[in-house]
Parts: sequence; C-alpha cells; structure tokens
Amino acid sequence: MYKNIIKFSLVLLLSISGFVSAAAQTTVTFNLDMKRALQDSLFIPSTDKVILVGDVRPLNEINEIYLRDEEPIDSVFTAEVTFKRYLDGDQISYNFVLDTQLKKYEEPRSRSLRLSGNDMILPPIQFGATAW
Repeated sequence: MYKNIIKFSLVLLLSISGFVSAAAQTTVTFNLDMKRALQDSLFIPSTDKVILVGDVRPLNEINEIYLRDEEPIDSVFTAEVTFKRYLDGDQISYNFVLDTQLKKYEEPRSRSLRLSGNDMILPPIQFGATAW
C-alpha cells in the first residue's frame, strides 16, 4: 500500500512540475512591417524570406525562424517564439534578416528586449528602421 502511495505522489509531483515549467515560459510575437521593402522591390514574398536572429536560444540555433505574412493585406510578417523560463528577466538582442535571391540584408543595429515572464506581442516595426 505504501508503494502505491509513493508512486502516486511521485507521478503527481512530476505532473505538477511539468505544468509549472511549461506555464512559466515566455512567448513573444515578433512583427515586422514590410510595406516599404515591398514598395521598393527590395523584398519579393514569393521567393525571398524574412529571418529572425538573436543572441539566445532559440534565435541563435541552426534552424532559422522565418516570419510569415498571415494577412497579406497588411504586409506585416510575424513569428511567435517561445523562450525558456530561465531567461525570464534577461535582456535579449535580436534583429531581422532579409534573405533575397541576390543577397542577405541584415539590419545595421541589433534590437533589444527584456523578457518579462509574460507573453508579449511586439508592435510592427519597419525593417532597417534605426529609431529604436
């Protein structure tokens, strides 16, 4: 009987700890306004890609994070990224890269963001804008 109680307690403890660690992650929605790049023909959505890069996982992994235009009318490209809970309170650096058929265009300065532990939706910003 004691073995069953111990097993049940361990299963319950592991379930609770798994729930707490998943709930403590921070999801950030990055938004990039591509209207100007589209108007200037710098970016062609059918062949080119918008990539999110940064200094922490998952932004610095081999698998690239692509932004997608879910509503083509607004020309805002979006990516939702989940950061591990141990990064809560940390400041991260990130920027965007346009991967075109001719070359890659990387923003001249990195942007920064402090992870709050709460989900965040960042307002759309223009690619290459330097007023941040």
